Amino acid sequence: MTRSRDKLRFLAISLCIVGSRVTFAQSLRGELQKRYQAFDRAIQRHDTKFFETYLSPTFTVELPGGQVADRAAAIKGFTDLSNQVRTSHWRFSLSDLAVIPQGISVKADGRLFATAMGPDKKQHRLDLNGLTRDTWVLLGDVWMLDHVKFVELHGEIDGKPAPIPGFPESAK
Repeated sequence: MTRSRDKLRFLAISLCIVGSRVTFAQSLRGELQKRYQAFDRAIQRHDTKFFETYLSPTFTVELPGGQVADRAAAIKGFTDLSNQVRTSHWRFSLSDLAVIPQGISVKADGRLFATAMGPDKKQHRLDLNGLTRDTWVLLGDVWMLDHVKFVELHGEIDGKPAPIPGFPESAK
């Protein structure tokens, strides 16, 4: 009888641990999803100051061609994008969330739909689709994006494949 109780107790404790881990992961996913949504709103509102609170002080981005860009270059790129788009919607689907020594790692499948003024002074439709492996760190009580590694990126302008600088495979 004691062995049966011990087994039941062990099973109950195990289920509680698994349940709390699932709840923890769902909570983290929800927090990160809010950060990605805030990024989308910042692009829509042309809020370039937002990027200072989104990217960690040690932020880096790793492009498929092997190039690495730092925080200053990323902020300039986001600022340029924000200034060029007239309308935009950036959606993210998150998967493969994992706790790692540096913080949280998550796979982000992102898609940007936007209209932007081109160098020809005409409006163009942009459709960018990218898959990244992102690392987030908790600084104080705010999750900040610390590293992005692009796995793939494809772009279209006005429905036609468009090469993206630094991404030789993007126009395929």
